[in-house]
Amino acid sequence: MISAYSNKRITKNTIILYFRTILLMLITLYTSRVTLQVLGEVDFGIYNIVGGVIVLFAFINSAMSASTQRFLNFELGRRDEARLSKVFNLSLSIHFVIAVIVVILGEIIGFWFLNNKINIPDGRMSAARIVYQISLASCAINILRVPFNACIIAYEKMSFYGVISLAEGVLKLLVVFMLLNFGRDKLVFYSILMLGVSIFMTIIYVLYCNRKFIITHFRFVWDKMLARQLLSFSTWSLLGSASIVAINQGVGVIFNIFVGVVVNAVIGIANQVNAALYSFVSNFQTAFIPQIVKTYAGGYKKEFYSMLNNTARYSFLLLFVVSYPIFVECDLILNIWLVEVPDLTVQFTRLIILSNLFDALSGPLWSAVQATGKIRNYQITVSLLFLSSLPLSYVGLKLGISVTQVFAVKVLISAIVLFYRLIYLRNNLGLSLRLFLRDVIFKAVLILAFSSLIVLVINGLSNYNYVNLVLYFIVAVLLVLFFGLNKNERNRLSGFVSQHLKKQS
Repeated sequence: MISAYSNKRITKNTIILYFRTILLMLITLYTSRVTLQVLGEVDFGIYNIVGGVIVLFAFINSAMSASTQRFLNFELGRRDEARLSKVFNLSLSIHFVIAVIVVILGEIIGFWFLNNKINIPDGRMSAARIVYQISLASCAINILRVPFNACIIAYEKMSFYGVISLAEGVLKLLVVFMLLNFGRDKLVFYSILMLGVSIFMTIIYVLYCNRKFIITHFRFVWDKMLARQLLSFSTWSLLGSASIVAINQGVGVIFNIFVGVVVNAVIGIANQVNAALYSFVSNFQTAFIPQIVKTYAGGYKKEFYSMLNNTARYSFLLLFVVSYPIFVECDLILNIWLVEVPDLTVQFTRLIILSNLFDALSGPLWSAVQATGKIRNYQITVSLLFLSSLPLSYVGLKLGISVTQVFAVKVLISAIVLFYRLIYLRNNLGLSLRLFLRDVIFKAVLILAFSSLIVLVINGLSNYNYVNLVLYFIVAVLLVLFFGLNKNERNRLSGFVSQHLKKQS
């Protein structure tokens, strides 16, 4: 059974990550605004499209990252220290090989693709090539950081995780301010400074882990059976990683071919909003997912299903509170943030928010599948669903369909993947579809329905956008309290707030 200590630790970790996320979101959004202003639409678009090409190869790392995280969580659940050490050391060796492979593929295939297929404005190709090489080096360094990051999450050291992530955000903001006084090619200088941030942060991760965890003291080990399990899991995860890259980066490349680099700046801005908003959910799930895997590994099935349903519901509610005001008053928010808003940014941002709401419900389901270690059939189907975005986007643009309508495919695919995951878990893990629909989906639909009606009421009564923004936030909180949470959860939340206020007084 999950101990009270574990529940208390999850709550503490969630609170730490929540407040860290608020600060990091503000820093990220402000950094994006200043970066766009300093670099300009064209150079900002070039940086995003060049990064997209590299990510097309770095998806190999994403697969191994998922494998490392899963096996560390699982072995911690079984309390096998010797096996934990083997998992980490094998993972670090494999990540080194992955970094080398990514660099080789990037230099051969990626560099050719940049020179021959990417639509770069006249006079900026030389800068784009330099940025590409620097970004490729940064990618390799970030790959080597993955096992250390996974170790921190597995041991649930969320205080450090929150502080170091916040520090990285602040460093990136300082980088942008340094650009203001740089007179030469700001795009190249920006890339060099971002590489410096990656190197510095990786050193901090390594030093912290070597000090706190004995398993991160590297020594070369070889366990054929464990290596086969890690690589087997990562091989099937590779399909999922490739499909996610396709929908996030591949579509951007296709848009670049048909429309040009400016649309990549729009996608880059929308993705910045996406990263800021979804960080509320991802950080919340970061606190819960290790416990989901450990609970499964310990054989506590009842607690496993309960935690799965609650994590999915809470994820949606957290994202809804911050997303609803921004979705409705997207014009206002973007104008405050960017001052000059590129065309299509509002439409793309709203579509990403809708997609995120489905993804918030899906995240814990994917973690539950990972916990079992049996992901082959699941990954094949989900990967095919995600990869379908590429031909659909290409055909749509070829037929002359608007880029906004083509981008909306992302929302449709996210919805389909959510319901496939539910069916898969019902058939393979015994998840009660009825309970999930009642406790999670029904409440989400009810909140969305009421929130849509309230938009009509508020817009009819008030023309003051700033007032409306505050009203929408209040409405979002009230909807979550009365329709998203049950009575016991509201009482616990009220008790926690009261206790915290007493400590502050």
